[in-house]
Amino acid sequence: MKKENDTLKMDASKPSVVYFIEPHPIRNSFTEHFQVAKTLGPVLSRFAARQKIDLRIFANHYVAKRIRQQVPGISQYLVEPNDREARAIDDEFGLWNKELIDRWIDMIDGIGDPAELYCSILERLHDEKAIDIVLLWSENGGVRKFGEKYDIPTLHGELGPTRPPFLETFYFDSAGTNGNAALRFLAEKEFTINLQERNNSSSTRDTNTIQSWLKPSQRILSRSGAQLSLSELPLTFDPETHSGLPRSPYVFVALQLADDLNTLRHSPYQSHQDFLEDAIRVITDQGYHAVIKGHPGAPERPFNLRSEVEAVNYIESKYNNVTIMDRNDDIYSTLYTLANARYSMSINSSMSFESLLLGVPAIVLGDAVFDAGGRLQDLIKIGPVDIRYDFTFEIDALASAYLKNFF
Repeated sequence: MKKENDTLKMDASKPSVVYFIEPHPIRNSFTEHFQVAKTLGPVLSRFAARQKIDLRIFANHYVAKRIRQQVPGISQYLVEPNDREARAIDDEFGLWNKELIDRWIDMIDGIGDPAELYCSILERLHDEKAIDIVLLWSENGGVRKFGEKYDIPTLHGELGPTRPPFLETFYFDSAGTNGNAALRFLAEKEFTINLQERNNSSSTRDTNTIQSWLKPSQRILSRSGAQLSLSELPLTFDPETHSGLPRSPYVFVALQLADDLNTLRHSPYQSHQDFLEDAIRVITDQGYHAVIKGHPGAPERPFNLRSEVEAVNYIESKYNNVTIMDRNDDIYSTLYTLANARYSMSINSSMSFESLLLGVPAIVLGDAVFDAGGRLQDLIKIGPVDIRYDFTFEIDALASAYLKNFF
């Protein structure tokens, strides 16, 4: 009897975790978050198998079917919508246009029927077995409403601002992702301390610590066949790639997807054209050429592709000192171009953080998870073309704060 009581006590002490896989149809798909689930689900299931957590994985019927087919080891933890909930989720599907995007954004903000639906699903699961924590990727307003209503913590997962060949990173945050993340302001404190230490210590004035964060990154293949480290990119000369670059100092401009939450929720812009109008005006006013790189994912998403093409065509017709890169250029050409820019500019693209790691000052026009609560925007500003500012201390302090402590 004592053994049974001990077992019950141990089971009751395990936190009850619900991994809420986004059920809402996004970009004409019910399975937008399946690839994340393929990675995160097995990690959580290992904790469950070791009796560390009590796990439930909520997924719509479409994601659940893929899990059973491709990740059967986690299917024992699946819970799915009931018939009424499934019909309501299906009813949200439609042509991915401005109307549906606005409805999705309302849902993210906790407004409207979809947010109420997802909150009610979690309430049903909570009634069946009390939930201690909800884990999800990105953000869902229904999940936030549920957490606030029942005082249940929520962890939001997201990729960090680095992509291969840079070392890949991710983070979980209790407040949200991107511009909503609490770690923006935690990093602000760490960044301020780092900056003060670098300014006050003569031993750090000749060092470039961002290079240490490039060492674990993959090497990339140059056109000559050489395997280069990322730290070598600004020091190499590639005649073929270089011949396509402007002859005058330029700013590398990275476009994001038009329906990206970074654009719609964490910036003052609502379209590619809004952003480019602002960005190219600032760049040309300071005497620079602009090199614009489209998002490689746009062709697979018609709404985004149309928005991007229309904006780029408009900017080309208005300005002479603009070069458009092929969005499908290989990673070597892209990073070579970025590494040789005077500045980079984006709303809050991951390429801006990668730019910092390459030693290129980043002008960020939105709210980014990596901007140290806005300090990045305050300290790094674009200057006239005939003046070259040194932002080494600021870049080192920022990269160290994030890569050492948060990503």
